[in-house]
Amino acid sequence: MNTEKIHRELKKLQVKRLNSQLAFIYRDSNSHISSLTEALLAGKSIIREKAGLVTVTNTGSQPIVILAGEPLIEPWHMRVTLLAPSGFVLFIPPSYLAKNLTSDAEMVSLKKTPWQAGAAGLVTPGSLEVLPTPGLAAQYWPLFLAKQENFVIEKGTVEDFLAQLDNLTITPLSTVGAGAAFSLWGTNLRGRALLNRNQLVHLYMQKIGDKFWRNCPGASIAETQKP
Repeated sequence: MNTEKIHRELKKLQVKRLNSQLAFIYRDSNSHISSLTEALLAGKSIIREKAGLVTVTNTGSQPIVILAGEPLIEPWHMRVTLLAPSGFVLFIPPSYLAKNLTSDAEMVSLKKTPWQAGAAGLVTPGSLEVLPTPGLAAQYWPLFLAKQENFVIEKGTVEDFLAQLDNLTITPLSTVGAGAAFSLWGTNLRGRALLNRNQLVHLYMQKIGDKFWRNCPGASIAETQKP
């Protein structure tokens, strides 16, 4: 089952700690997925907007990941991660879009952290984010850091956060595009996962009760579907 796949993926994450506040995630994956930027530069994707309705056309041979927090077309950003199938026009519902998503500009402690070769994700004392391949993580590194900024000053350590991942409740969520979406719930954690063909495409977890939580991409959608 997909829920068991997520539990297995969490247990297999390889963590390399930089310090008590930051660690890099490594994982084995052979996924063939393009970033939105790659597809746009290759002329294999077109984004259109009319009257608040946004579409992403994928004319390429690989699915395109559109990451939560990623800008689409002014003024729209993604609230949740979606996967646009190859040879498909993806209609993005308004509930999956947000305007002007930003993190706290005063929190700049991570901005000089370089991407580490082979890393597919990041974990701090308050959040975790993982993509399928290091290549995608390298492209999305600035966005990773922007979303993690607000958690690096949290009390606790990376180990404290990772220890909470052992007892998650995982339930299916509705989504559009390719793949299957899931809500992840722990005592003090909330998150989402996206799987496609039994492969993890994106995983995002974070603590609740933070000022950033309400503005986090996908937060309100996940909250409305608590098991």
